[in-house]
Amino acid sequence: MIIRKEHALALLNAKAQEQKGLACQISVRSEEEPYIELELQNLLEQGKSPIEYTLTYWGRNIVYLLEEMINKNLINHPSQWNERFRWIGSEVIAMIESAIKNGDLTGDETFDALKERGFATEVHEEKKGWQKKINEYAKAVYEIYSNAKPRLEISKELANYLISLPPGPAETKNLPQHGRFPLLLESMRLISFSVPKSDVYTLSGLGQAVQKTVQTMAPSLETVINEDYM
Repeated sequence: MIIRKEHALALLNAKAQEQKGLACQISVRSEEEPYIELELQNLLEQGKSPIEYTLTYWGRNIVYLLEEMINKNLINHPSQWNERFRWIGSEVIAMIESAIKNGDLTGDETFDALKERGFATEVHEEKKGWQKKINEYAKAVYEIYSNAKPRLEISKELANYLISLPPGPAETKNLPQHGRFPLLLESMRLISFSVPKSDVYTLSGLGQAVQKTVQTMAPSLETVINEDYM
């Protein structure tokens, strides 16, 4: 799962259109990329035409969660985020999961990263003193992540990118730069990044399986792997 500035704004836009009883329509191709990535994450779904998008159940949940966090000043409105800021990413999910397994306690190295995203705070408990813990919003994000199953779709271009990609672990800065392919891979949970700064990547188990599959294919279609074919 990956949500950066453009994804958060797309989700908020979809909700605003939904409140008007409309689907979100994308008329400019260059603006469609975050919507495609959200659709692969099962947070948006296509409407009656390929340029229309509507919120899924899980997409609606994450928008409500984001808006509540903004209203409580836990995080700035996405319009104020840095373009590269990863509000949610594979490394954030890993940090939250680790805290859940540790009684909601964060590690010292992960607390600041989670707090920056509105997912952690210091709590004073009698006999235990001050403790660094994830909050209800972090656990809600993890529930959404656990239930919003992504969709797998590999284009010929993305397959060629995967073939060229060392499976890792390797430094993120050495990822081949080609458009938004790393974001597409993360949307489908085929790649993950290290805690807490995402400076190392590795292909997930599914990512490695897909890579091995496309390495043996001679694709003739624009889409080489699609759930509709499976």
